[in-house]
Amino acid sequence: MRTYLMWAIIVVVVLSGLVVGTSACGPPWIDIIEPDEDADVSAGCKIVAKVLRCSVEVKSVEFLVDFEVVGTDDTADEEGKYSFQWDAADAWVGEHLITAQANLANDEVLEDSDEVKVVVKKE
Repeated sequence: MRTYLMWAIIVVVVLSGLVVGTSACGPPWIDIIEPDEDADVSAGCKIVAKVLRCSVEVKSVEFLVDFEVVGTDDTADEEGKYSFQWDAADAWVGEHLITAQANLANDEVLEDSDEVKVVVKKE
């Protein structure tokens, strides 16, 4: 009886991981590839992100600066990366926080993202 109960628990745990799109490597995640942490940026700043370990199709990735959406990309390149050219010329001088969120085909939003701090400097 205990053996059956143990296997039932294992099956439930494994299936629950599949339902939310997790893998043995951990939950889905958005990796900010560019810019580097503490990078100095001025007029143009390319932001590049990749959605990792997600079993659900990604419809688009939104790029946020200081928790405000500044751009969206709905087409990944051949390596699965999404990008946006942020015009930092209008941003105030100082530190800003870049994050991303993914809009998924099942209408959920994946908000677990790297946080990259950049410093805006005027040219």
